[in-house]
Amino acid sequence: MAAIRAADLDSYIECGEELNKPVTFDTETIDVDDDGPEELMITVHHADGGAGCFSHIGLKKVLMMNNRQGEWIPNLGFDAQGPKFLPDRSEGYCDIEVDALQACRPVWRFNGTR
Repeated sequence: MAAIRAADLDSYIECGEELNKPVTFDTETIDVDDDGPEELMITVHHADGGAGCFSHIGLKKVLMMNNRQGEWIPNLGFDAQGPKFLPDRSEGYCDIEVDALQACRPVWRFNGTR
């Protein structure tokens, strides 16, 4: 899939191969800008958690968006359980709270470019 290739996840794939535990990819189509589901959340993980290649959370999430040329662009990548899509919006995109299993939960806000 073009979005997975564009997400630049080679280091995670290589790490999984070195540990003899290949990574798996889950994808979820989402709509963060209310214009129809064009964005894609990719989750990369190992079946056993994969803390050897990922953080203590054991997975990586990458939000992929299409640019004006229709190419997939990684827009947000984080080690976290999951995003929480908030009702607040910036430049038409919903704010995203990142659940990294910490007391602090950063919020991603689109600035019109990235």
